[in-house]
Amino acid sequence: MSDVPSSIRACMSFPKTSRILKKLEYKRVLDSGSKVVCHELVVFAIKSHSPRLGMIVSRKVGNAVTRNRVKRLLRESFRQEQNLQAWDIVVIARHNIANSDFKHVSRSLRRSLERLSKKLEPRLDRNKAIES
Repeated sequence: MSDVPSSIRACMSFPKTSRILKKLEYKRVLDSGSKVVCHELVVFAIKSHSPRLGMIVSRKVGNAVTRNRVKRLLRESFRQEQNLQAWDIVVIARHNIANSDFKHVSRSLRRSLERLSKKLEPRLDRNKAIES
């Protein structure tokens, strides 16, 4: 990574502004967010001011090496999503994800986010109608 120019390295980073860091933020998303379940992931999302990601990868997924690999795959999948809505997203990794490759994890996350967008958009329209 030392031979990569700093301008490219900066766009490849995952800054703190793109992460959910506090327990209360996780709790808010998990308690009042919409949920989508797939074979490898459980994804919760709630409307926010910018796209942010939080991850929960328990020991059921595997040892520390496996868990860190899964987190790297999820971070990169999130970072490469081009059309992210302004949502706070919490991803809970299930044990089936341990043997998945990047392409499979990326596809699962993208499909989950598409399903969430269908779920959240009517809810947002309904809230605007109530406010009017």
